[in-house]
Amino acid sequence: MQVIYVNSANNRDTILLYYLGKTSLSVYQATGPDEVMMIHQERGVGLVLIPLWHRDLAWKNSISRYNSLKQKFQGKLRFVLIHTESAVTEERMLTLWDDFIRVPERMFEIGATKSFQVDPYIMAELRDSFRLLDKPSEEPADFDLVALQADNKDSFTRVILESKAIREVFDKALLVAPTEANVLITGESGTGKELVAEIIHKYSHRKNEKFLKINCAAISPSLAESEFFGYDKGAFTGAYQTRKGYFEAAHKGTLFLDEISETELPLQGKLLRVIEYGELLRLGSVQPLHIDVRVLAASNRNLLDEVHNGKFRKDLFYRLNVVHIHIPPLRDRKEDLPPLFNYYVKFFNVKHKRDVNKISQKAKRALLNYSWPGNIRELRNTIEGVIVLKQGEEIVFEDLPVEIREAGLPKLDLFKDNMDLKIVPGVSWQRYEKALIEENLRWVHGNRKLCADNLGISERTLYRKIKEYNLES
Repeated sequence: MQVIYVNSANNRDTILLYYLGKTSLSVYQATGPDEVMMIHQERGVGLVLIPLWHRDLAWKNSISRYNSLKQKFQGKLRFVLIHTESAVTEERMLTLWDDFIRVPERMFEIGATKSFQVDPYIMAELRDSFRLLDKPSEEPADFDLVALQADNKDSFTRVILESKAIREVFDKALLVAPTEANVLITGESGTGKELVAEIIHKYSHRKNEKFLKINCAAISPSLAESEFFGYDKGAFTGAYQTRKGYFEAAHKGTLFLDEISETELPLQGKLLRVIEYGELLRLGSVQPLHIDVRVLAASNRNLLDEVHNGKFRKDLFYRLNVVHIHIPPLRDRKEDLPPLFNYYVKFFNVKHKRDVNKISQKAKRALLNYSWPGNIRELRNTIEGVIVLKQGEEIVFEDLPVEIREAGLPKLDLFKDNMDLKIVPGVSWQRYEKALIEENLRWVHGNRKLCADNLGISERTLYRKIKEYNLES
C-alpha cells in the first residue's frame, strides 16, 4: 500500500518513519499541501498521513488547504490523522479526516533511548492499525447499516466506536453472536439497541435466515397473542385463513423483541413457554408446532426493578438474561461524539446536497457540553436539522438548537424573592420559559395539572414544553 506522510522534521517523525519502513507500506514524504498534491498527481497516491503533533500557528491554514485538495480531487484523497492520545476530541470534529490511527506513546520513549531498536509489540500494533486502511470503506447507505455493510468486524469499530465502554459492548456482541444464547440488551432510548441486535444476528450462523424485529410497545394487548403465535382458520370471527405468528415467521432465524417490558403479564407466561420449550400453539389449534428461533430482547427500563415491582415475570427475565449487554448513554462516552458527528455531517451533506465542512470552536464546546438525553437518535436528528437549514460551509454556535446552546451555561437565579422574574441582559426568552416552568414544578412538587393552571397554559402544552426542555426527570 502506498501512502504520503507529511513530515515536519520532528524527532517523532523520524522514529515513526523508521517503524513504517519496517512495514509493507511504500512511504512518500511531503512537507505540506503543495507536495501532497504533486505526489498525488505524479504517483497516484491517495492516502495521506498527517501526525497530530504538527499543530502549530500554521495548522488552521494547512487544514483549510488540505480541505481544498480533498474537494478538488473528489473521493481520490483520503486523510488520516495519526495521534498518541486516547481521545483527540476537537480534531475529530474536523470533517477533513477520513480515519484515525493511534500509535503508542511508548514508541517514542523507546526510540529515543534505544537507538531505534524495533519493539516487536509496537510493530505488531502498527501493522494491525495500518492493515485496516488497506481497503477504503464505502459510505454506508444509512448509519444503522454500518456494521452490516462492512467487509470485516474491525471496519465497524473504525466507523463509530472510540470509547472503551462502547468497544466492550461491541466485543461482547461479537463474542456471543456465534452461540445460541438468548441476549438481553438494555440502554436508554436512542442508544442503538437494535443495531447491537443486528450485529449479533449478522455474525451468527443464522445470518442467512430471517431477522424479524418486533416493537412490543406498538402491539395492542388484545391482539398480542394472535400476533406472536398466529391462528388457525376459523379460530375466531374474521379468521378466514390460517396466519403465522412472529415466532413461526422467524423459524430458523432470529426474533428481536424490542421494548419487551411493555408486554403484559399473561402474555409473558406464554412467551416463556415458547422460548423455554421451542413449541407453540396457534389460536384455535390443538397441534403444537416446533420452532427453532433465537430470541434477542431489549428494554430501556431496568427489568430487575420491573420484576421487583411485579410488572415483569422473574422466570422470563432469567430466561432472556442469559447474556446481558448494557449500552451506556452518549453522555457517559463523549469520545464517541466527534466521530458520530463527523459521520452524520458527511451523510446529511450527501442526502441534502449541502457542503458543510467546518465547525466553530464555540459550537464544538456546546456539542461536547450537552448531555444528549435522546442519545444517538437525538444527535442524528439535531445534525440533520442543522445541515438542512445551513447555507454556508461552517456550523457556528448560533446554528445549534437553543437547548444545546444553553447547556453549558451556568444556572442563573432568574427570580426575585417575590417570584417576579429578573431581567438579565443576554438571556434568551427560551431560557426564561424553561426557568419559569422548572421553578413552578418545584413549587407544586411536580403536580403538572397545578403547574399548568399556575402558568395559564393547557396540560398538553406543559407536557410538550417539559419534553422540549428535558425537564422530565
